[in-house]
Amino acid sequence: MKVLVVFCAVLALVYANWKPKTLEEWNKSRAECFESEKVSQRCQEELKRDEHPHECGCYFRCIGMKTGIWHDTNGFDIEKTHEALVATGWEVEKDNLKKCFSANPKEDDPCKWSTAVAKCVYENKYLKRKE
Repeated sequence: MKVLVVFCAVLALVYANWKPKTLEEWNKSRAECFESEKVSQRCQEELKRDEHPHECGCYFRCIGMKTGIWHDTNGFDIEKTHEALVATGWEVEKDNLKKCFSANPKEDDPCKWSTAVAKCVYENKYLKRKE
């Protein structure tokens, strides 16, 4: 029982210390992921136009890891993802994120898993730039 209490306390501390990245930090992470994941110029351009690219390798996992919204065991954290997207100029409903997160169960390959979730969000047009 003590272990459970300590675990919950540590989890609360970790979550409490998380805050969404600024747009500048997000863009820096994006550039780092483009490089580290060797994302093609075509995919980079599609992402910059807010389109879902089909061949971006592990980009979505990378950006999720760098911004603290992705974990290879649990996938995207709905609360953190929503907060991060809103903080960087997007309009998105949590319920729509939940639809994509639950419709794409965990895969052995976290790159494919994160890409499937992102594809759902993009293809259903759940993300819109704030005007």
